[in-house]
Amino acid sequence: MQLYFAYDGSLHGDWVSRYALRLASQSNDPTLHLIHVLDGAITTAALNEKFERLQTEAKKLHTRCEIRVEPTQSRSTLQTLLDCVPHSSDVLLICGTRIRQKRFGFLAGTVAQRLLQNAPFNVLALRVVQPGLLGQPGDFLIPVSGHPHGFDGGGPVLNLFAPGIRSLHVLHVIRRSPLIFRLLSAARARRLIARGRELARTALKEIETRNAAFSTGAKKFTDARAVLSDDWAKEILIQANQLKTRIIFMGASRKSLPGNSVSHFFDRYIYGNPLEQILRQTPCDVGLFRAAPAKKS
Repeated sequence: MQLYFAYDGSLHGDWVSRYALRLASQSNDPTLHLIHVLDGAITTAALNEKFERLQTEAKKLHTRCEIRVEPTQSRSTLQTLLDCVPHSSDVLLICGTRIRQKRFGFLAGTVAQRLLQNAPFNVLALRVVQPGLLGQPGDFLIPVSGHPHGFDGGGPVLNLFAPGIRSLHVLHVIRRSPLIFRLLSAARARRLIARGRELARTALKEIETRNAAFSTGAKKFTDARAVLSDDWAKEILIQANQLKTRIIFMGASRKSLPGNSVSHFFDRYIYGNPLEQILRQTPCDVGLFRAAPAKKS
């Protein structure tokens, strides 16, 4: 897999770069293609200093870091990235999520959001809250949906993390509306949880089968669990705290991503969108991935 990194020159971008370099070092092609789109937010001198540091870190990991600086000219940052990154299912673009202003979210309206929605290649958007991990989280919480193939797209990306995985918790949150949740009988709740736990076990088995971390013989702690809740995002955050995981690694479907509707921007996409809630309140790093769309036959 070819790895590309959209580097914005910010402090958070520096933190995300540690993930990008680490993942590139685990790829069959240990080259990181770094793309920086000039936007005037950082001086040339400061940018060159950051590039030198990145090259030094890359050498320590026996990785090549190829740097490409692009002027925006008449193109947007998004279009510049789309023009520079090959449109292939064998390509992964790594980018960061960040707050632009206090009243805006981590994802809504950002380049990362639009890449997750529309990019013709694999995308991994990261929010780093523990920079000291240096891109080696080790302990994963993976929420899975009720769809039987809900985690398929994360396999190639998760494989890059394989050598450093210590523990992996697969979680299925069975969500019911607040009213139905309150009226559920104990027997019905037990049946739902049993069904959800079986789905989580199936997802875990699929991950173990496809992921190189479980074919090397190295010991990994794995766990499949299901919980019943009326708040999907809140439950993921609770589990992340209880399990002391270091990264929440989850898929981002078009449906789950915040949208661009101005009329619903603040009440839904900033304060109510589940992904925004997780990114805002997370106790650990968060990785949102979306697989390249399947080619039409």
